[in-house]
Amino acid sequence: MEEGLYWKAMSLFRLREYARAKTSFEQFHKKYPQAARAPECDFRLATCFYALGEMEPALKRLQTWLSTNLKNSLRSEALYLLGDIQLATRRVDAAIQTFRKILHGDKEDFIHGI
Repeated sequence: MEEGLYWKAMSLFRLREYARAKTSFEQFHKKYPQAARAPECDFRLATCFYALGEMEPALKRLQTWLSTNLKNSLRSEALYLLGDIQLATRRVDAAIQTFRKILHGDKEDFIHGI
């Protein structure tokens, strides 16, 4: 069931059916919060919020995700998305810091300022 729900959510995500993917990722998050794929699903959920224009929930989810996934392979993608959301919500100074972080390396102490 866990793998089935994961692949359902990812298939919808890849088809750009973000509202349906969001629902599936939320279901995954509730049913399998400790699963190996949970961090990826949580990140994709934040991406769905972004794609649907729900910037504040996307921002909050990404900030939480970044603070708990310090070594995840999706971290660079998450930082880029965070910077984009910060620009879209007129948080220009924060966006500049985020993009600098991408360019100059990800320092753990920076994450506390996000």
